[in-house]
Amino acid sequence: MLVFSLPYFIRLKQCAAECLKASEKDQKYLHVMNSIKYLLLLISSFLIQSFNNSKVFVFRYSFVIISIILASYWDIFLDWGLGHKKNRLYFGPIIYAAGLMNIFLRLAPLILFSNPICLNLIFSNGSETLRRILWIHFRLTN
Repeated sequence: MLVFSLPYFIRLKQCAAECLKASEKDQKYLHVMNSIKYLLLLISSFLIQSFNNSKVFVFRYSFVIISIILASYWDIFLDWGLGHKKNRLYFGPIIYAAGLMNIFLRLAPLILFSNPICLNLIFSNGSETLRRILWIHFRLTN
């Protein structure tokens, strides 16, 4: 459980540290919002791995899906810069395909941890690696 949540905790700590270092109000705001994104993902990772009670099923998956959608929005529009008029390198179908792929790769751990199997950790880490490669590509090209 800790292994799956550790990357989100590390990024949350990094974002909080960057917020404390930032001198401009706009930069502080972005770091606070990024910290909130990682806090939601951290909570989601705990929810995915716990509570098999049917009473909290709807809450658990609703919270996880909402946090994944918010994190994907942040990735696509703020980190990658896709969808901005100034971005001439990528257009319509590429932006939509990258966005859908990002959402799918963020959902992979949710799908995998729904049915606990020993290989789930390997597949979820593989999907996160692919998502990070996609993230790095768009981040560096914008």
